[in-house]
Amino acid sequence: MKKIVRLAVFLAVAIFYQSICSARISLPATGNDNLLLQKSIGIPVKGTSSSGGIQRKQLFDDGWKFFLGDIPEASKNDFNDKDWRSLSLPHDWSIEGTINPKNPTGGAGGYFPAGIGWYRKTFPVPGEWEGKHISIYFEGVYMNAEVFINGKSLGIYPYGYTSFSYDLSPYLVFGEDNVISVRVDNSQQINSRWYSGSGIYRHVWMMVTEPVHVAQWGNVSIRAL
Repeated sequence: MKKIVRLAVFLAVAIFYQSICSARISLPATGNDNLLLQKSIGIPVKGTSSSGGIQRKQLFDDGWKFFLGDIPEASKNDFNDKDWRSLSLPHDWSIEGTINPKNPTGGAGGYFPAGIGWYRKTFPVPGEWEGKHISIYFEGVYMNAEVFINGKSLGIYPYGYTSFSYDLSPYLVFGEDNVISVRVDNSQQINSRWYSGSGIYRHVWMMVTEPVHVAQWGNVSIRAL
């Protein structure tokens, strides 16, 4: 009986967690109050741009492809992902799986599956972006995320609970389609004392700025002469 109650509690917590991660905020694009709120929480607003009329922070959640499993060739540009599942982020593949006491996450992970998954997205890069500083910003990926741009590995981010970003500028082909791939490895279990989920579970942003700019979370000091 205790095991059944414990499993029910974990399931309730996991469902609540998923409902938060998958929530999309939708606000009217009119009215000064709504515009200020959208800007304060990071939702792109029409007309909010850096110099040249280009949005500095662009939501990058839509148009992704996903495959549950490990295919090393998926990092390459010419890899055929047409049969992969289409989805929008945030996404957690663990919560979509079947609860089983034999799953390696154990009781701490609610007996949900984990494993390895791949995400890919093909996106156009306008010619007007050439000369800009372009980076991709992940709010959260669980875990051990390796990011590729046009087949080039940008690095592996081993943690799962903090945000990170990579500079894409040197590897983009301007005026053409580019491919970003993300390998997510949550196969090394048990690695958490609670349900963590698996995948790109928070928003992703494309950041386009001038070469000289205030860094993400940076600050500017002004001294009087």
